[in-house]
Formats: sequence, C-alpha cells, structure tokens
Amino acid sequence: MDRVGIEDATKAITPEILRLVDYNTMAELTKEYGERKPNPGSKFLDFQRFIPKNVGRAVKLNLHRAARLRILDIGSGPGYFMLIARHLGHEVVGIDLNRNPMYIALTELFSLKVYTGEVRAFCPLPIEDGAFDLITGFAVCFNRYSSTEPWRSMEWEAFRIDCDHRLRNRGWLQLELNKQQDGRFYSDDLRWYFSRVGYVNGKEIAIPKASCEMDVCESIEPPCWPERRLDGCAEPH
Repeated sequence: MDRVGIEDATKAITPEILRLVDYNTMAELTKEYGERKPNPGSKFLDFQRFIPKNVGRAVKLNLHRAARLRILDIGSGPGYFMLIARHLGHEVVGIDLNRNPMYIALTELFSLKVYTGEVRAFCPLPIEDGAFDLITGFAVCFNRYSSTEPWRSMEWEAFRIDCDHRLRNRGWLQLELNKQQDGRFYSDDLRWYFSRVGYVNGKEIAIPKASCEMDVCESIEPPCWPERRLDGCAEPH
C-alpha cells in the first residue's frame, strides 16, 4: 500500500476508533495524571493525537484487511494499538512493565488484556499464552531499559529466537525502534544483523519466522516489508 492509500485508510478508520473512547473518563484521567499528579507518560493522554498514529501503524500492517490474527504487543503502554487491532477483528494481548498507573487506568478503561512483566536480555518473554501470528513492539525501549548500553546483536538474536518459538507458521515480528543516544536507530553492526534476519526500513524492522522459507514468505507479503532488503543484501527469491 502506498503512502496515499495508508493516509486514506487511516483517515477512514480513525473516527471509528475515536467513537470507542469515553471522553468524560479521558478528561478525568487527564486531570488526574496530567495536572494533579504529572505522569512521565502523560503525553499519551492526548488520544486524538496518538490514536491516529496507531491507526496508521495498523494500516501499514494491513490489519484492516487481514484475516483474524492473534497478536502480542510488547510494551503496550496506553494500549491504543491493542484497542485498534481488536476493533479491526483481531485477538490481541499485551505485555508491559505496568509500573505506570496511568497505563493501567487506560488499559482497564479499554478492557484490554495486558500481562505484567519485563523484557530482559537473554531471558524468555515473561508470558505463556499460546502462539501468535504477529508480535509487535512499537517505539521499544526494552533493549536499553536495564542497561546504559543498548542491546548488541547477541541480545537481539536471543530475543528473536524466543519470539520465533512463539510464532505460528508464516508469522512475523514487527519492531519500531527508538533512537539511541547517538541519534541513530541502530549501530552499523546491528544494521547488518537486522538485514540478515529480516527486512529494514529506517526504524522499522520486520523479521519473518525462521522456519518460513523465503520464497514462501515472499508470497505471503507481510504488508510492512519493504520491497527489498538493505543495499548489499540478497533479495528474497
């Protein structure tokens, strides 16, 4: 889907999602966590800004057209992406630190299923809830949460393998990275690593289940995958 198609679909779906929001309760939460008790994540109370942003993410993944998927959202935060995915007909669960009372209030408001747990290097994900068709992580920071240094390829490979074991056949892992302290999304070494295990498009990384042969995966065409890999990397065939 091209940029115009993504924008058109986002504009069409966003009003549907906004109608799901209890504006009065959101106003109360804004007073509670944005004024009386300022919260580090208070920017996410601006749902009229962040719901369209997350609708755009869902549209880029073609969730508005896809058959029912089972989705795990890592670092679900206020739960907007989960809310949208569920509205589009998918089964979705989340996982987050849940140390932020504002996030707890929002996910409870939307009746979302979110597990409490921390993603740590070289440790399995703290969730046992069956297999998934799609695992997402948007604006992730778990790769630098417990350390001053961001994850290297070794940590990412352990994480990828764990996610791979949780994916159904033809499933994939979709990540959107935050910038590191040097202003880049990943080091040159990580750029090389991500390009070998998946597809890279700026801050977006799409990694197919390893058991899925590339010629088969190409026929599936997960919508977020760029048409080619990074320069110097083999095209799927």
